[in-house]
Amino acid sequence: MRVNRGLLNWGIFLILLGGIPALVQLGVLDPAALVGAWRLWPLIIVGLGFGLLLRRTSLEFLGGLLVAATLGVMFGSLLAAGPAFAGLGRDCGRGEGGKPFPDQTGSFGGDRASVELRAACRSTTISTGNGAGWTVAGSSRDGAPPSVTASASSLNIRSDSGRWGILPFLDGGGGPGAWRIGLPRQPTVDLSATSDFGDLTADLSGARVGNLSVTVNFGQADLGLAGATVQSLSITSNFGSTVLRVPRESSFHGSITANFGSLELCVPSGVGLRVTLGGGAFSSTDFGDRGMTQAGNTWTTPGYDAAAAKVDLSTTANFGNVELHGENCQ
Repeated sequence: MRVNRGLLNWGIFLILLGGIPALVQLGVLDPAALVGAWRLWPLIIVGLGFGLLLRRTSLEFLGGLLVAATLGVMFGSLLAAGPAFAGLGRDCGRGEGGKPFPDQTGSFGGDRASVELRAACRSTTISTGNGAGWTVAGSSRDGAPPSVTASASSLNIRSDSGRWGILPFLDGGGGPGAWRIGLPRQPTVDLSATSDFGDLTADLSGARVGNLSVTVNFGQADLGLAGATVQSLSITSNFGSTVLRVPRESSFHGSITANFGSLELCVPSGVGLRVTLGGGAFSSTDFGDRGMTQAGNTWTTPGYDAAAAKVDLSTTANFGNVELHGENCQ
């Protein structure tokens, strides 16, 4: 019998992809032990090397098997461990130690401003205050501040990942370190925030938020909108977990995507919530258990039509889950 080596590699990958989560469900494997499986990535390079060394020999297939098995273990562990897998971003540091960098301050003019944040390997906290002023403070491994450019209507804050580019967890200027960013409650702010391999906590209490766009890659985010007014939002969580604390006073619409991750919606009583589920593979929700009613792909809380504040969301979850909680969810 002749074995198709390409199909053999796919078979090994799929067996591990599904087998590891199954073993966790059966109690054979501890999901906490799988969080560090991402560290096996060098074996992919080793497998490629074996493939080159053994090329044109009967053992050439071993390199491909090693690559397939490594990927199967990594992604199978990701499915089994869930959002905890995002803890790999913590290797960048959680704000402990580091050297403080000089505070940077400024203010906005006019009635609307845009803020763009790109943080890699940082624990980032955003808060709001009175007035029109903004601040950037915190620490980094070598005391170097982030790259900040500002005008009367814009603020751009970025990690200086330098030569490492798309590998922020190897950034020599990475954690330990933390950023503390203060934004004004006025004027209206359009906020775009991306956190790679780190944690993002945004307390936008009382702020006037125009368009809120948040992307979390291999990390965790907690977005608090208590007392805020929001026009629209877009949230993407890749290999991570996100908590969205919906305001009691504001009606808005938005879109949310969770890829290999989770989303918790913290909705105060009295707020009308309507969620339309888009396409997604191997996703789950608990809306039925939370008293929401379903019509096709749309779920609605009781009393939605009569609610003073309404939140209308479209969600897509690929290998992820969306959960509904009350106002004080953890």
